[in-house]
Amino acid sequence: MSVMRAPGFDDPTPPSLADQAQALRRFAQALCLGDAEADDVSQEALVAALETPAPARGRWPHWHRGVLRNLARAQRRRDGRRRLREHRSSAREAVPSAAERAARLELEARLLDYVRSLPERQSEAVFLRYWEGLPPRAIAARLGIGLDAVKARLKRALAALRERLSEETPGGRAEWMAALGFGLPLGAGLKSPVVALSVGAVLTLAGVLGVWLRAPAPSAPLTSAVVAATGTVPPPEPATAVAPRTRVDGRAVGTGPLTVGAITLVRGRVLNRPTGSPSSVEAPASGIEVVVHGFLGFGPRSSSGPSVSATTDASGAFRIAVPGGNQRRQITIIAEGDADYREGVRKLLVGGGAPPATQVELVRYGHGDLEGVTLDVEGRPLAGVTVRIGRGAPRRATVSDRDGAFRFSRLRSGGALEAERDGWMVVRPANARQSDAGAWSPVRLVLVRSASLRLQFRDPAGGLRADVGSVAVVPSPAERYGHARSTRLVGPSEQLSQRVPVVAGEAVFDRVWSGIKLRIDVATEASLVRLERQENAIAVPLPGTRGQPIVAPPGQELSLRVELPWPRRVSGRVVTAAGAPAAGAHLYLRSSAHADPIVVRRIQADVEGRFALEVLTARPPGPAMLSATDVSVSGMPGSERVTQSAAVGLDLSRDHRDLLLVLQPTHVIGGRVVGPDGHGVRASLFLDDRARRDCSSRLSSGVTASVRTGADGTFAIHGVPAGTYDVRAEATDFDDVVVPAVRAGRQDLRIEVGAQPPALVQVEVAAPDDVEAVVLLRGRMQPCGVVDAPPLAVDASYADPAGWPDAVQDLWSGGSGSTGAAGVLSCNLRQIDGTAATLRVQEGLWWFGAKGRLANGGHLFPIGTGLVRVTAGTYRIRFELRPVGRLEGRVMGGATGLHLALALLDGRLVSIDARQRQMAKTFEPGAAGDFLVERAPSGAFELRCGTREELVTGQFRSAQQVTIRAGETTAVRVQP
Repeated sequence: MSVMRAPGFDDPTPPSLADQAQALRRFAQALCLGDAEADDVSQEALVAALETPAPARGRWPHWHRGVLRNLARAQRRRDGRRRLREHRSSAREAVPSAAERAARLELEARLLDYVRSLPERQSEAVFLRYWEGLPPRAIAARLGIGLDAVKARLKRALAALRERLSEETPGGRAEWMAALGFGLPLGAGLKSPVVALSVGAVLTLAGVLGVWLRAPAPSAPLTSAVVAATGTVPPPEPATAVAPRTRVDGRAVGTGPLTVGAITLVRGRVLNRPTGSPSSVEAPASGIEVVVHGFLGFGPRSSSGPSVSATTDASGAFRIAVPGGNQRRQITIIAEGDADYREGVRKLLVGGGAPPATQVELVRYGHGDLEGVTLDVEGRPLAGVTVRIGRGAPRRATVSDRDGAFRFSRLRSGGALEAERDGWMVVRPANARQSDAGAWSPVRLVLVRSASLRLQFRDPAGGLRADVGSVAVVPSPAERYGHARSTRLVGPSEQLSQRVPVVAGEAVFDRVWSGIKLRIDVATEASLVRLERQENAIAVPLPGTRGQPIVAPPGQELSLRVELPWPRRVSGRVVTAAGAPAAGAHLYLRSSAHADPIVVRRIQADVEGRFALEVLTARPPGPAMLSATDVSVSGMPGSERVTQSAAVGLDLSRDHRDLLLVLQPTHVIGGRVVGPDGHGVRASLFLDDRARRDCSSRLSSGVTASVRTGADGTFAIHGVPAGTYDVRAEATDFDDVVVPAVRAGRQDLRIEVGAQPPALVQVEVAAPDDVEAVVLLRGRMQPCGVVDAPPLAVDASYADPAGWPDAVQDLWSGGSGSTGAAGVLSCNLRQIDGTAATLRVQEGLWWFGAKGRLANGGHLFPIGTGLVRVTAGTYRIRFELRPVGRLEGRVMGGATGLHLALALLDGRLVSIDARQRQMAKTFEPGAAGDFLVERAPSGAFELRCGTREELVTGQFRSAQQVTIRAGETTAVRVQP
């Protein structure tokens, strides 16, 4: 029900008695009451206000609103009961039979299905009009469209519903009108919440379809049948709609989707328990508000679902009726916290066959003490460290004692901890977290001595460079406490990072981590230069193995020189097809080579269409594509709306001046992907430019050359330059379809994906009995040339932790792949039910793998097939997953230039996650020789030591047998 605000009703200052009466009457009319009813209800509210002491009324508008709503509800209930009595007393027809009631309910269910099957815009308008009760003007404002458009949608929707009901009802219009318009008296049959939730909307909609019903507003059936039982008004809606704001006890508590369904009764108690105390000392928590959130988002307080609440009594008990729904969903029940206890949280499944009544117990744990310790990298206690926690000011602070210990008493909220001491820096931060039992987990803060770093950026002639953007320093992922996530051009993403600008060719860091390997990220004009090694005081860009790691001595300054080549200058003009300046045109410079560094440079032309840019990278970027567009290109597939573009290929080994880019109209390639039954299917569409064969993921206009279809199979790729393209459609469980030679501008393309993929891959995973989840990975390569790969065996078993492609480093976490020199790589993860699944794939180059998680939180090490060639046929793959353990140790005598590798007994190297979410076959120890592999496969292996080149070619300087046990830490000492 849409509730308007009465004019003058939000003024907190009590007006005169006459003004109050007038405001109450306007608000009563806004509650959809008639003139006579509005007069009666507003008079009752005014009398209640006069009889109630002023302090109890609080802010008069809010108090009056609550009273008026309650009186309006009571009035509707009285009117509903009166009409029911009058109807029963004057009824002359027999009570409908069970068959007639069943037919009526069936027809009502059909009507709801018909509404859901309407086009999305029409069904949305019907929902807002007849379920939410919004007038057309309010619907137009909410949807951002005109009033005439709303009326047209409603008119078409109602006409379609009338026609379908008449066609699919045996007796035609007369029968469905009679079925919906008479039979059950108003209010009868609404005892069930399921019927109330559906029939209320159906009867209202049926009245608009042509049935004369003497019924109250659409919310009356809900009010008469559900409010008394649930304490709330759960508004029904189609699965795709958004529910209106629900009010409980006159208070707005949430919005979100709600499907038609039953009520789940949640009973329970809220108990207070001091942190660390046994359950025997629990005490009832009275007067605590318990809120139920419809958990459909990413947090327990997500507002995407309906919410209801209640208050606990003296024994801590509460009782809440929750709209369940036809589909099972998760809700979160929260007992609010206070100054002495933190909130209690429980999650439950409701609806879709879940029990109609549930008993829960919410425990609010007392605010306990957080204890921690400050250490150096060798594990020795570090005293005199100031530790802070909390947001805003003032923040809580304490100092570690001689044993490195510190404590925060009665800590209410967690978060990141900060540690400070002169001459030291944190290398391992910590967060304050609570266990399920309410106790704060002990924390360890690791610090290292600090140093300073000075970087000088010089050109080939030795002069200082002033065209470098900024520099960031982070601990190298080779270190035990290092970080491997990328630092983007816009700023560092690591928590442990520093960034300073480059001034007059120099970047100075007053404090950096000493004694550990450092990574330096330089944001240049065109790319990100990554430095981890130095040779003769000159920093060496990655990738590369020459030189020594960058390590700053404690308490000293490390000076390094970064040599960058001369910048490449690109300039010119952008004009329209008529020769006029294209003011504000967007220009994008991207490398067309698929190896690092990838050049991405964006600028805008001036009012005369002129542009000028410089490209500065650590090594020559090679060929590139310069594109100009009339609007900004977001880079998200299907989101570009480019209407004009121009492009030119460049060789960035030299400068390019006075370029002329003429904008030409772009086109749209659109159509629909359908299955064997003619219905639309979801698919991915790719455009291959026949004039370019570089496996680029973008068109010459800079627009992404791929898009996903909608649920109905329709698609449209905007910003397509003039030319001819091959359109490839990839749909799950269907064979790829390629439509050749499609000219830009064609929008009636129909792609039929009738056949199933020719290859059937049956995957079976052997895992421990306590496995909780199994995830399958399948990756695909679209080669740019000839790529050698062995054929997939018809029946193969993989028991060794190997078989991960070297070209893709992020498959551990299921990355989406990359574009490399060999082709376009892509992969996806899929959690399966049980330990077996069947995959249908196209012919081509693939890799398959599996990983898993145990019930205790442990992981199963991933196993893969490697890159294989799949042809038509049936294949059977069996993966044997192993649990993981930890491998840590130290290379004795220093580890300069040395790497480590874990090898199977037959000599094959294992790709492991030694660089934090980046798999590699070798890993580098820290500056002191320390190393740590968090997730190493259990079993017997050979730990080899040597240079990277030696290890990948099967050579090594030393080797020793190690046995890694599941869930345990294996410590080793390596003699190089």
